[in-house]
Amino acid sequence: YDARAGTRGGDGYDGYTPETAPELSPADAARRARTNAGGPGFDDVSQAVASGFGQVGALAQGAKAGVGALGYNAITDQITQFDVIDAGGKPNAAAPAVQAYVNADPAMRQKLRDRAGLQLGSNKDFIKDSVAAYQEYKKFAGEVAPNLPRVADVQSPTGFVNWALQAGLASAPSMAMAMLGAAVAGLPGAAAVGTGMGLGDVTGEGIDRAVAVNDPKRFTSADRAADAAASRDDMIARDLGNRAGASLVAAPVYGAIE
Repeated sequence: YDARAGTRGGDGYDGYTPETAPELSPADAARRARTNAGGPGFDDVSQAVASGFGQVGALAQGAKAGVGALGYNAITDQITQFDVIDAGGKPNAAAPAVQAYVNADPAMRQKLRDRAGLQLGSNKDFIKDSVAAYQEYKKFAGEVAPNLPRVADVQSPTGFVNWALQAGLASAPSMAMAMLGAAVAGLPGAAAVGTGMGLGDVTGEGIDRAVAVNDPKRFTSADRAADAAASRDDMIARDLGNRAGASLVAAPVYGAIE
């Protein structure tokens, strides 16, 4: 193999060549050179570990938002059943609050509605805080990630060792959580931790989508942007609530993989 020409003599190899290789940005070129130059330094190790903790933090906050979304969705359904009952219809939910509403007088029904409204607002605030924390952790992990080696950077045995080491360090915090769960409660403990991380991961994707869809900057009209900003928290909570059931179904699958 002629590394300078990028060809392999005698076998007709015509793949990657310096002429066809995409140009690297200065930052990417520096990262690639650092990956293949020698063992990782203190900064490389600390950034890999920091990235891992940032990912775990984002998963934890995503899981919190997922729990809040489940509660938000349940209360929203409850209020919908209240409306059905007031309209003379038959509710299709057997929740205690719904059954209590069926048998309540008008004064008690108003109290049940007020209580549900307070619970809905509490869940919305919980989701709002969790979403904000999720975004901060994800931003932190994203700021570190560009400095970590990528598979495409590996051009030597040294580069492979550096990539594998730093990739392992970046995933160590999440692995440690699963191992801790296994140490405390065996396989069910590991599955529980994995399910929690799965809920955080799936909900995190929903957060990214909901935040983008409900970004006031999408609107060129000042009035529409102002309306979007005012309703942003409600819409994000509603979007996550609508996805809560699917997220809960997907979370155990993630846990089984863990």
